Amino acid sequence: MDVRDHNGEGRWSAAQLVARYHEYVASFGVAAPRDVWPRVHESGGCKWVSPVMERIIEGIEEQDVACAQIGVEFIEEDRGFMFGAILKSNTARALRRCQVLTAAQIDRLRQRIVHLYATGVVPREFAQYLKLIRRLGVGSYWPEIVAAEPRNYFAKRARAFFESRFDRNGRPEPTTG
Repeated sequence: MDVRDHNGEGRWSAAQLVARYHEYVASFGVAAPRDVWPRVHESGGCKWVSPVMERIIEGIEEQDVACAQIGVEFIEEDRGFMFGAILKSNTARALRRCQVLTAAQIDRLRQRIVHLYATGVVPREFAQYLKLIRRLGVGSYWPEIVAAEPRNYFAKRARAFFESRFDRNGRPEPTTG
């Protein structure tokens, strides 16, 4: 049977993700752990294994702090994944709606987004990262944003976003409407 596994390798394999999730369930004291195994579909002698991150994203949407921890790690990961831009974009969107993020998770997300911007690495999913940092605020990272020199068109658009959404001191501008 031909198996098409759309999960990563090593630390990002389905088995490793599930094991890490259960470690975080124990460390964060999650009362009702989720079923985070990947969905599997079989047809015509072929088996498709969907990314476990889809289940993790669902958990983030349902306010599972252990899933949120994996989501933060996923945003921090540099290497590419099958459907990576979509999964990272959806992860950022779910984290934006998540109300159970710890202070450490918020700081790690801020640091990652500002680092990507400062180095000029602005991937496709960066639009969702900007919306995420808009909700989280920039914290102590505003000086790094101001000091960064946008290196390409997309980084310049991100610069315009920061300047239009935050005041000179890095505080969010009040929203209108």
